[in-house]
Amino acid sequence: MLIVPVQAIPKFGKALVPVDFSDYSQMGLSTAAGLARKMDWQMHIQCLNVYSLPNGYLASGKSKDEFAEIMAENARRRFNYFVKTVKAPEAKISCKYQLDTRNQAAKLIFNIGLVERVDLIIMGSRGRTNFAAAFLGSTTEKMLQHNISIPTLVIKKKEQNFGFFDALLNI
Repeated sequence: MLIVPVQAIPKFGKALVPVDFSDYSQMGLSTAAGLARKMDWQMHIQCLNVYSLPNGYLASGKSKDEFAEIMAENARRRFNYFVKTVKAPEAKISCKYQLDTRNQAAKLIFNIGLVERVDLIIMGSRGRTNFAAAFLGSTTEKMLQHNISIPTLVIKKKEQNFGFFDALLNI
């Protein structure tokens, strides 16, 4: 599903792909790499990993900043492995890591998209609630509520889509 806000200017020089290292974010990254391939590798893919501190991190004896750095380092290692799963060595792919201290990942994704001046956001979507599962994942749905200017491509597994009426019956 491609959502293009009225004010958007269609061009694809830079795409933002939120990643949590799941199969769904791998679908998003693979789609971005495929799009870059079709554009003769001229599109830059900016991945974004939004992470939060786990409950109880204080029991580790580490400060908030120390634990956040540990989480960021773990995310960097996971990304280095994750990016190899996308068979596109020619692709220009980088990753940013952002601590989410307010449980507002969706808002962070959009705001970073603005700051990075991306032309497209590509998201793999899982869909956890019955209604949201028919169309989008909850983070994707929330991000689209904030997004008024960046075209967004939402990728879902075909076999996981509900029909509209099935979703309504499951509410």
